[in-house]
Amino acid sequence: MESLNNKIFKRRSSETFPSVYFTLISIIQGVGLAILVTKTFEYITTDNLTEHWIRYFPYSIISFFILILVVYEYTWFIGVFRWTPKIWDTAIPFFLGAIEISPMFFLTNPQNWWLLMAFFAIMGALAFYNSYYHCIPSNFGSNNTAYLRTKNTLKKDIIISLIVTLICSSSFILLLLIGPSLIVEIPFSLLFVTLIMFMIYQEERFWVALHKDFAPTEY
Repeated sequence: MESLNNKIFKRRSSETFPSVYFTLISIIQGVGLAILVTKTFEYITTDNLTEHWIRYFPYSIISFFILILVVYEYTWFIGVFRWTPKIWDTAIPFFLGAIEISPMFFLTNPQNWWLLMAFFAIMGALAFYNSYYHCIPSNFGSNNTAYLRTKNTLKKDIIISLIVTLICSSSFILLLLIGPSLIVEIPFSLLFVTLIMFMIYQEERFWVALHKDFAPTEY
């Protein structure tokens, strides 16, 4: 058994970081998926809706894509970063998960759904900034290309999250002023989905490029 010293303590702290993080994310996203499926079937099978259930189904689809995006973001995140976690690092998945799940309780209430999504997007920007802050050259050894690539990707993620915050806030304000309106909801939903797809595409390109930065002949 290794005797605990400063070097071993730091190594153990950083080594437990990814497994603990991904366990938390897996549990939270699993709960989110269960709630999403339950709430979706709930409004599909109810007779209390004033409009056809298809009217609200896009909100379920968007929420599902967000679950996928969050898991994918954390998948590459734990593959890249190691540091000794602080209380903020532990709290982020819980705050992000709670705010991510909360819109799922308002799938048939577009106004509240957009408002809560705005909070989720701003929380996402803060989470990305936390990773951006911890993204330092020493994480990548002598591979400065990989460092700059990761730093730039996180910067783009922060910008996209802020744009999504603006989109969701604008949709909420318009619905608050004029009431439920497909004229508002359809274009904003399409724009939202486009940004989600772009983000997934960007992360996929980044992940492939990062593999090539470290193992150009293996990926």
